[in-house]
Amino acid sequence: MKQICSFTVSLAAFVGVILSVGCFCTDVSKQQKLADCTTNELRFQMTCSNWPPYQIVLGMPSTDKLPEFRGEIIVRQSTNAVARIPIDSRDVTPCNWLTHEGLTGYILTWNRTNRNERLSELLVRGQTYNVQITFAEMPPAESSLWLSSIGKAENR
Repeated sequence: MKQICSFTVSLAAFVGVILSVGCFCTDVSKQQKLADCTTNELRFQMTCSNWPPYQIVLGMPSTDKLPEFRGEIIVRQSTNAVARIPIDSRDVTPCNWLTHEGLTGYILTWNRTNRNERLSELLVRGQTYNVQITFAEMPPAESSLWLSSIGKAENR
């Protein structure tokens, strides 16, 4: 009986350690606000602080119908264009992980770039990029752009 109790206590301690380690090492979706859509041409720097997959997401106020917009994203490092990505409201993919300020998120970079690669294949963790987004047709004025990536959950 003493062996069973000792085994049960050891097993409970082991499970406790595994669960606590899992809590500290859980990967979660992270969002970094890049810019508000205040003009038809936006320029900003973006640092990939977390891990791929990387996506640029447009956060918009919730509506029954997706407003139309279109344009292009150019990602540069130094003077080299890393990616050119056409964006169009007809080609976006809804996402459910952008939960800031009641926004509805739409992935702008799900499709392949002009080099036929995904954005995550072109960006490197820890690197900083210059981003230019030009809208030929603007999204709603309350919209904002976010970098989505994967990072560790914060301990609470």
